[in-house]
Amino acid sequence: MSEPHPRRRALAGRLGAVTVEPDALVPPASPGDLVDEPFDVALECSGHAGAMQAALAQLKRGGTLVLVGAGMHAPRFDNNRILLNELVITGAFVYDADGFERSLELLARPDFPADVLIEPDDVPLEGLYDAIVGLHEGDLAAKVMIVPQQKEPA
Repeated sequence: MSEPHPRRRALAGRLGAVTVEPDALVPPASPGDLVDEPFDVALECSGHAGAMQAALAQLKRGGTLVLVGAGMHAPRFDNNRILLNELVITGAFVYDADGFERSLELLARPDFPADVLIEPDDVPLEGLYDAIVGLHEGDLAAKVMIVPQQKEPA
């Protein structure tokens, strides 16, 4: 997992991900240059052209690159690498029809690490802008719960 912000990179590490800094994502010369073993699947969520290219380079023969993030600059893929290694490139834009229900079931599980994936403090509606800035700057690493109306203490 590549992430520019140290807090988000640390969060991914706490969840078991192998992390690299984005500067390490120069498209490598051969598969597996960034990792010990090439991957079956890579999900690229940033939309950054260089990250898409680097993710493709980390796939093993027959691997799949899933493009999730939309970016402004198109990647430059090596068509020979795709052809000779029988790689698949696909996109994921829309959630599954039952995705919301499955997400709620996952959140309700006792072993779900909500304490790691959700920021501990709820944010009132008037704090929405500051939360967005905190997420953008990397000061907030996990999901933020926006609570439009917080109840006054009794």
